[in-house]
Amino acid sequence: DAMGEEAANKSPFKVDIPWDPDVNKVDYNETFFKFFFPSLAGKAKLLDKWLSDPRCPRYDTAKNDKIVFHREDDEDPDKLIRLCITLMIVGSLKVQNGVENLWKRGPSEGFEPHANFGQFIPANYFECFVAGFPFLWCDEKYWYTDPKLLPWEVVLPFFDECNSKRNTLLAVIYLLLDESMSGWRP
Repeated sequence: DAMGEEAANKSPFKVDIPWDPDVNKVDYNETFFKFFFPSLAGKAKLLDKWLSDPRCPRYDTAKNDKIVFHREDDEDPDKLIRLCITLMIVGSLKVQNGVENLWKRGPSEGFEPHANFGQFIPANYFECFVAGFPFLWCDEKYWYTDPKLLPWEVVLPFFDECNSKRNTLLAVIYLLLDESMSGWRP
């Protein structure tokens, strides 16, 4: 093993992150957003602005369903963005027969009942969120560009903020070179 004994016995975290094997004692969703995910401050208002333009692919849905993400009077005006990100992560663990099945409820064909995401947020809200999420960190000049012509500058601010969070959170103890790379393309 190339990792020294000192590194093997040291926590990789620069800050003390709450943890307990009993998931009811720690709000891991709050921990995720506080320590690992880029700031969501103002993102709901930004998504509402993106949805309010007739050039937006979900403009009609947002207008007809009166979809508004920013909740000015709430303690956390960006809570619907946080909820949608949480559902996106949970949904990645549940999707078997398509995203639309995440809003079904009752018994499914498998061992678990349908996810029933509708108890948390309507499907149209989530569709609007998914359409606008990639643009929440980029310059507004890219918002209504043909998706085939979008440059990496659209997602770089998001990744830069993710890396900044990691740099303040994690201490590099052991460096491993790897040939893997992201397959996602804007």
